[in-house]
Amino acid sequence: MIPLISKRPSMMLRITADEDIISEFFVILLRELGVPPRIQIDISQNIERKHTAYAVISVDSEEELKRKKEEIERILMNVKDISWDIIEYRKYGNYYIASTFFEFIIETTDEPTVMMGVTRYLRAIEKMTKDMGSTAYKVMFALGTESGNWIVEKYGESLSALLSEGRAKDVIEFVVKILEYTKNIPLCEISSDESTLTITFFEREYRKVCFSLAEYVYGILYGLFKSMNVEVSLEKDERTSRTRAIKALMPEKEVLIKIDFKC
Repeated sequence: MIPLISKRPSMMLRITADEDIISEFFVILLRELGVPPRIQIDISQNIERKHTAYAVISVDSEEELKRKKEEIERILMNVKDISWDIIEYRKYGNYYIASTFFEFIIETTDEPTVMMGVTRYLRAIEKMTKDMGSTAYKVMFALGTESGNWIVEKYGESLSALLSEGRAKDVIEFVVKILEYTKNIPLCEISSDESTLTITFFEREYRKVCFSLAEYVYGILYGLFKSMNVEVSLEKDERTSRTRAIKALMPEKEVLIKIDFKC
């Protein structure tokens, strides 16, 4: 069970090798480091009949994490017929999230994430949008708002601390990165320009449902900010019923948040 969010400094390891090498590596890892990792093994094989194992290692301090990473790299460099990657988690408030992510089924710290194939997911949203017209945007926004409320229930204290420090971009990135990792939205980039934050959607696979997914993200941010008692307003396109931007009145300034598309 691989956690997406960790309360402690963490790193994620992916190794690909044959079954015996993987087993030997984790025995060495436990013996050398004394830290039991959380492991998920991919039971499928590639054309070379190799397996892939994922592990998350969590420790008590960032200094200890740095030492453990160096030790793991030293061990891996001496293992033959193995390929590997290490990803460190980045701190957002009181929590750590992987700075990038491998593509596999993941779980949060508390409960499983319900997954479906990306194609099925996108076709379902496309079908809903086609059948419901502009009402679909209202549905996606409402679903997003509920998700935003839930996020605050789970992580509100940490996110409020980020806002109090003027780190609105980190709050948005906290939300968007999780959605991106789980393929609920396309790959995206967050940029800032004075008082404007722009979330740019990439990946052509999502192009037919970009507007619907944007509405979902707008809903999440709206629900999240409202639940944290931030004054927030919407800019709407009356012709299409789509949200064009969100304005949030932060302690130090008003921030405009908008979603752009390159998908």
